[in-house]
Amino acid sequence: MVLVCLFFLGPAVVMGTLFKKGTAAHFVIASTVLVIVAEIILFFLVALLFGMNLVSEATGFIRDSYNLYSDIIVIPEEILEQAIYAMTQMIPVYIIIFAVYYTMVTYWIGRRLLNRSGYSFAGLPPVKEWRLRPLAVHFNDGFDNPIAGENMLHAVRILGVDLRTITSDFRECKDLKIVDLKASTPLLNNGTDIGIGAALYSVAYKEKINTIFYGQSYRTEGIRPIAWAYFDGDLVRSLHKKFGTVPLKKWSPSNAGYNLGVKEMAFYTLKGIKTFAPFYYYPYVRKDADELLKRELNWEYPGAHYYDDLYWSLITYVHRVKFNIDFRKIAYSALIRSQQMERNYALDALQDVYVLEDEKVINLCIKRLGITRAEFDAYLALPPKNFWDYPNSYSLLRLLKYPIWIASRLGFFTKIVYEKYFTLAYK
Repeated sequence: MVLVCLFFLGPAVVMGTLFKKGTAAHFVIASTVLVIVAEIILFFLVALLFGMNLVSEATGFIRDSYNLYSDIIVIPEEILEQAIYAMTQMIPVYIIIFAVYYTMVTYWIGRRLLNRSGYSFAGLPPVKEWRLRPLAVHFNDGFDNPIAGENMLHAVRILGVDLRTITSDFRECKDLKIVDLKASTPLLNNGTDIGIGAALYSVAYKEKINTIFYGQSYRTEGIRPIAWAYFDGDLVRSLHKKFGTVPLKKWSPSNAGYNLGVKEMAFYTLKGIKTFAPFYYYPYVRKDADELLKRELNWEYPGAHYYDDLYWSLITYVHRVKFNIDFRKIAYSALIRSQQMERNYALDALQDVYVLEDEKVINLCIKRLGITRAEFDAYLALPPKNFWDYPNSYSLLRLLKYPIWIASRLGFFTKIVYEKYFTLAYK
């Protein structure tokens, strides 16, 4: 009993002191939660010093509890071991949940009692006002689908979100796309992909924002092998050096341009900028998302997945006729695994050319590149190659495999990035 009283004395003193100082509610709650978590961690360490492993004790307790009902509930030993392991790995989460729950209940009761006693303390804002303050970033490379542009404007207007548009130098953009055609690899949108990433990190750095949200979902899109989709700013530089004709603007932290190699990524990572993909932790269903977007944000379907960028019509055509690549295989496999598509439907759909291929749009893209159809066909006839045929950073990334693993666990990159580059097959 004495130990229990001592345990709760610390949070009570912290909360009471901050109440007395008139500290803001969110700071009172955060400080109290941290004190409780610190006390529990200290308790674990002290127990360990005295030869008591609380995780092992918890494992034994769970197993003993199961044994009491083993004649009623039968679980295979392998599954039981996995379940026990998962529960013990969740101990840190349980600690945080307990700390938050205890703090919120104590804060609510304490504040009400003090207010009734004649003291006045500000409370938390209403839950409906607990919102993120996002900044939307749009990278315009000159190939936007007008429908997608309207969708974006509707969304930021209805949600009241500020929009920052980064417009690339169209001469650089065209040159990088032609460079990709000359290099004869499947990575036909490397420049724009790097430009999008560079724009996000540049704005985050300039506005002192430490988290970048993005909407990729492995449940609906799968994970593309790096032979089909390799993201490397240093590769873009090496290809531009070999095939490019328009000089690229130099990098600066708040205006990265098309520069986002290992060196630049290391800079932004050390500045504490992280990425977060909320759909990795949510049962994302594309059909439901489409309906919600139409209902709430006046959204119009652009005609196909990835058709927010018209250039994907050309990319899809080149992938099919030159590389025998069809991204639908990966996306449909993901949808089948997440029970959002029937396998037979997917097999039938793959027999047809994807609707994304539109001859008029392909010709429009060729025209915007400033080349003729004959020149485009000549690039198409070049022998197929891939990123490993040119200087790139993959060898360096493999040397940094374990630091990248740690960074992915700390939230600087998503875990899927690590899986894609180091776990999946190389080719």
